[in-house]
Amino acid sequence: MKCEPCTRKECSKKTKTDDQENAAVNVRREREKGEFHKLADARIFLSDCLGCDSCVTTEEGVQVSQQNTEDFFRVLNLNKKCDTSQHKVLAESVCPQSLPYFVAKFSLSVTDASRGLCGLLKSLGAHYSCGLQHPGDTASTPATHADLRLPRLGPICRACAGSPRHPHLCTAKSPQQIMGCLVKDYFTRWRNLSPDKIFHVIVALCYDKKLEAL
Repeated sequence: MKCEPCTRKECSKKTKTDDQENAAVNVRREREKGEFHKLADARIFLSDCLGCDSCVTTEEGVQVSQQNTEDFFRVLNLNKKCDTSQHKVLAESVCPQSLPYFVAKFSLSVTDASRGLCGLLKSLGAHYSCGLQHPGDTASTPATHADLRLPRLGPICRACAGSPRHPHLCTAKSPQQIMGCLVKDYFTRWRNLSPDKIFHVIVALCYDKKLEAL
């Protein structure tokens, strides 16, 4: 170990005190690496979350598997055919958390990214595009909480799979569920359609939001 001002290659001053100080620093750094850093180093895969029997039932697993891009393009192809009895109203809701990716990728503003994404969805065949900002605000208001006497855990992005098993998780609907109810109720009344004639798609960056639709 050379001294900082030393320029001699053959200099290798190293004392016992230096070893003790370095050892003390290393121990201190290890202690400072708290639980947060340990969790940050861990890797969690999709199979670790959705492969547990205690969270997702067999019926829920089947429903989750049905929510995929193949089903989405199947509805698009049916809407292009002449048989109007197979047509469905296609409404798409965009989570605001998915917009920053397009902002960074294409150097756009949030407004331009939102307009571009909605334009892309409509070019594919979507009839209506909605945002989840207002349903998110509704889900966060205390008026939507089931019980105001006790503190409840209910963030915007929550673990809906654990809500039936944890007594302190808020039972209010998530933004995705609120928008789904609004879309189904509004279009069934306005277009005089049955709920199965309305196909609601969520654009989100989180795979676990599939569980919220169950």
